Amino acid sequence: MQKNEIILQDMTVTFATFGIKKGTTRDGKEFEADKPTYQIALKGEVPYEDIHSFDDVGKRMIPKWYKDADGRIVLQSQYDVPMRRAGKETSFSEWLDDQRDKGYSCVGSLVRVKIRCGEGAVYPAAIIVLKDGEPRDPFEGMDE
Repeated sequence: MQKNEIILQDMTVTFATFGIKKGTTRDGKEFEADKPTYQIALKGEVPYEDIHSFDDVGKRMIPKWYKDADGRIVLQSQYDVPMRRAGKETSFSEWLDDQRDKGYSCVGSLVRVKIRCGEGAVYPAAIIVLKDGEPRDPFEGMDE
């Protein structure tokens, strides 16, 4: 299968993070990835019919977001994804840090994402931030 690229327009960020992945395998062995993983979850119009990455993989290898086809997509990469924000080039990790430092949440940001579809994988190739998320106050609604 050849890799193809799809542009996802006007997607809303529902989750964004990067870090070392830790977990437990199905047979109970603990693992820790040797590289950080960059992850972004999006909601919007996803052209599932154009994504053929999972046509020839086993049923257990198909991600839940693809099976559900409910307007969500979760993308992961071992590489820091290039981004553009307010006309300036940046990276995914720098964007997350900048949003946190300014007291904003990445959740709710409006983005355009180029995805690459390979055999058994879909991952982000580039992201343009169209609108930043909202300011966040972790103590909102709490009385002292």
